[in-house]
Amino acid sequence: EVFAFAPPPVLNYDAALACPFITSVVNNSDIVPRMSLPNLVTLHKLFLKVHHKQEEKGLLASPYALAKDLIKVDDEFIMPYEELSDFYKEIHKNEDVRGEDSLFVPGRVIVLCPIGEEREKGEDKSSKDAVDDFFGVIGNGSMEMLKRVEPYLSLFADHLGASYIAHLKAASKDCESTTV
Repeated sequence: EVFAFAPPPVLNYDAALACPFITSVVNNSDIVPRMSLPNLVTLHKLFLKVHHKQEEKGLLASPYALAKDLIKVDDEFIMPYEELSDFYKEIHKNEDVRGEDSLFVPGRVIVLCPIGEEREKGEDKSSKDAVDDFFGVIGNGSMEMLKRVEPYLSLFADHLGASYIAHLKAASKDCESTTV
């Protein structure tokens, strides 16, 4: 049995599903497991959409401002969660998971997620905040949450080993008394 932490998407759909001996662990919004070509194309389209919104609001579009504005501008979302969700649905509606450019994280996948409504409302939850409030979502490499690079400032910090350890401990604390 293999446990892969922060694995990049390296297998096509069928090969990724044919790895029952691999358990891939993805921490929150870690960027590495989401770095497939289709996700980069989607991220590019998202940046163009946000850049257009910045221009409409007369905001200076530096790379840092662009990343920051994906989340908030003066406590107002430049792209509310519902609009971001609709954007992703539109992008993925005709998706072919067996397309030649589509790559996936192998095996069974556990994504560590913060508990609560913070993510649902589009708020960034730093890797250091509320470490006790994490749980795991189990699926495979084609999970919706892996089909996009989430525009959160923690996407790089979530790749760090210390963040994986803290979030794994938090997510597993409820499982300690349970035998499988």
